[in-house]
Amino acid sequence: MRSRRFIIATLAGFALLGGVTAGANNATAAGPSGCRISGTAHINPGLSTKAQNFTDTFSGAFSNCANGPVKSGSITEVGSGNGSCATATTAGIATVRWNNGQTSTIKLTTKGVGSVLKVAGTFTAGLFKGSKASALLNFNANPTQCATGGVTTVTFVGAGKIG
Repeated sequence: MRSRRFIIATLAGFALLGGVTAGANNATAAGPSGCRISGTAHINPGLSTKAQNFTDTFSGAFSNCANGPVKSGSITEVGSGNGSCATATTAGIATVRWNNGQTSTIKLTTKGVGSVLKVAGTFTAGLFKGSKASALLNFNANPTQCATGGVTTVTFVGAGKIG
C-alpha cells in the first residue's frame, strides 16, 4: 500500500497536468465538462520509503471529452516535486494538443496520498486560457518497488473537470 501511495503522489504531478487539461473550460469559450485521462509517468530518482526531491515527466491522452469544442487530445508534462511512496507534492507545466488542432499550456500542482492524486491547475496559454481545472487520478504500481530501488514508472487513469 505504501508503494502505491508513493507512486500516486509522484504521478500526481504528471496526472495533474493531464487532468487539468482534460477537464478545463474557458470562461469565454465552451470547453469540455470532463474527460477520461490515462497515461504513464516517469520519476527520477524513483520514489521510495524516504522523502526526497525528484523530477517527473508525463505523457498521456484525454478521451471521451463531453460538451465542448474538443473530444480528445494528447498531453505531455515536465515537473518536479518532493515526496515518498506515502505522500508527495509536485508542480509542473503541461502542453496539450487537442483533436481540433489547437493547443493549451497548463501550470499545475498536485498532492498525492497513496494511490490517489489530486490535481489543480490554470490554463496559461492557448485554448481555455484563464480557466481552472482539476482532476482525480488513480495510479497503478508494484508496491514492492518502493522498498527495492524505487518506483520510476507508473501508469494512471482518472477523470478531469472544469473548476
